[in-house]
Amino acid sequence: MSADNIARFTRDELLEAEDQADVLTFLARARPLEGCSYDDDERLEHGRSVILRWLAACSLELAGPTPKGDVMQMPQTELVYECAEALYFLRNLDPLQPKGTDDAEDCDHADSGRHRILGWIEARLLRAAGYDDESRPHKSACERLEEANATARAIEERQTQGALQ
Repeated sequence: MSADNIARFTRDELLEAEDQADVLTFLARARPLEGCSYDDDERLEHGRSVILRWLAACSLELAGPTPKGDVMQMPQTELVYECAEALYFLRNLDPLQPKGTDDAEDCDHADSGRHRILGWIEARLLRAAGYDDESRPHKSACERLEEANATARAIEERQTQGALQ
């Protein structure tokens, strides 16, 4: 892998306050897998700290955007390593389960937080591989539908403009 430097965080990876709250709810509920001992597991703690640094960057960005020249750079290999550590953290947690009917909504927010973390890791890995949303060779069903809808709107708009002339 290249040793090129890459931005630690990009604007599209940063979360709004409500989404940050979901991630914090997830982290508050996160428990290591039952029956496993993770005392002094540096990787588990490092994975958690990577996620916490991301949340801190999100909070700072909400307070005021970072000037372009002040964006923190890091080696591309380090970015990929951080993603692996965050995945290790997620992989070694017990599944989220509500503790009762009163806890279901909180559990839903925690699950949303987990999905936000996975989406962030995905975006970072794609960026490290040199892809953005437009250049990625494989599209999700939602993205293909968005493209088809945009094309249909453009055709409809042209037809409407032609009828008006």
